[in-house]
Amino acid sequence: MLEEIVRYNPTILCMEEVDQYEYLTEFLTKLGYVGVFFPKPDSPCLCQEKNSGPDGCAVFYQTKYVTLSQSNSIILQENGRQSNQVSIIAQFCTKGDNSSTFYVGVTHLKSKRGYEETRKLQGQFISKYLSENANDAPVIFCGDFNADPIEPCYSIMQACPLKLKSAYTSLSADGKTEPKYTTWKVRPKVEECHVIDYIWYTEKGLKIKSVLDVATEEEIGKDRLPSSRYPSDHLSLVCDFLLVDQK
Repeated sequence: MLEEIVRYNPTILCMEEVDQYEYLTEFLTKLGYVGVFFPKPDSPCLCQEKNSGPDGCAVFYQTKYVTLSQSNSIILQENGRQSNQVSIIAQFCTKGDNSSTFYVGVTHLKSKRGYEETRKLQGQFISKYLSENANDAPVIFCGDFNADPIEPCYSIMQACPLKLKSAYTSLSADGKTEPKYTTWKVRPKVEECHVIDYIWYTEKGLKIKSVLDVATEEEIGKDRLPSSRYPSDHLSLVCDFLLVDQK
C-alpha cells in the first residue's frame, strides 16, 4: 500500500479504515507528509485479539505544497443521533504568491446491505454540513460511501446545494456514468463487484486535469481484490484538479 502511495505521489491523500496510523505516519513523514486522524467511536477493530487500535479516517498532505488552515473531525449523525461513522473535513491553502483556499473531506459510511436508509441519513448530514461550512470555497469530498449509484445517498450528494459532481463520471462517454466497479472481491458464497467509492467535487472553482483509469478485469485477475498488485479490496481513486481563479 505504501508503494502505491509513493507511485501516485498525491499532494493530499485520503484514507478510510486506517488502523495503522502510527505506522503510516512514520513512513510518510519521511516523504514530507503530515497527517490528521480521527477514529470511529466504537471501532470493530478493538474486538480483534492483538489489535493495533481503532480504525478511522485519515488525511495526509505534503507541506511543501499546501498549508492546513483548520481541520474538523466529525462524528456523522442520523436524525440528530450519533453514528459510528466519522469524517474529516480540512481547509487548505496553497503556497505561493497567489494562495487559494479549498476544502478536502473524507468519510466512510455504514456498510452492508439493508442499511440504505442509514447511509441516506448520513449523506444528508454530510451534504448539510458542507453547504453550511464551505464558505463558497472549492470542495473535494471523497471516501467509501458503501452506496451504489442507485441508492438515495448518491442522489443526495448530487443534489447538494454546492452542486457536487462525481469526478469518475468524467471517464464515461456521456460524462454522467460511473465506472463498472471500484471494488471487486470474493467473499464466502458471493462475489461483489460494484461502485461504492467516489471523489465528489464542486465544478465552481475546480477543473479536472486527469483521472486514473479503473483497472480492467484482466489486470485485476481471476482471484479479484486484494492482490500483490492491488493491495486493497478497493481500487485507488486518483484525480488531478486545477484550482480555477474565482475572479
